[in-house]
Amino acid sequence: MPRPLTTVATIAGTTFSATGTGTALFVRGGFNIALGPFVGTIKLQRQDSAGNWLDVSRDSAGTLLSWSSGGFALSWEERGQQGAFYRLVCVALTSGTPYCELSS
Repeated sequence: MPRPLTTVATIAGTTFSATGTGTALFVRGGFNIALGPFVGTIKLQRQDSAGNWLDVSRDSAGTLLSWSSGGFALSWEERGQQGAFYRLVCVALTSGTPYCELSS
């Protein structure tokens, strides 16, 4: 008997009205990040194999990937990953109600 198909979400969107954690999305390869207008700090996290959420670095020096304003979209890819859950986290919000989206 064939195994049932499983559906994997391709979009995880969150509207932040205060600090908090966004919806996670399982990704293999590259994905897109879109951030609505805001002033504050939003960072990207990846879940490791032990279930811990780790901040994503943007360079080999370990500089964290984060944003302090929105109104843009970009593509992101972490090489060497077999697939992982990613999420956006709002750690500070001064103004705005940003809609943040991860999509693959």
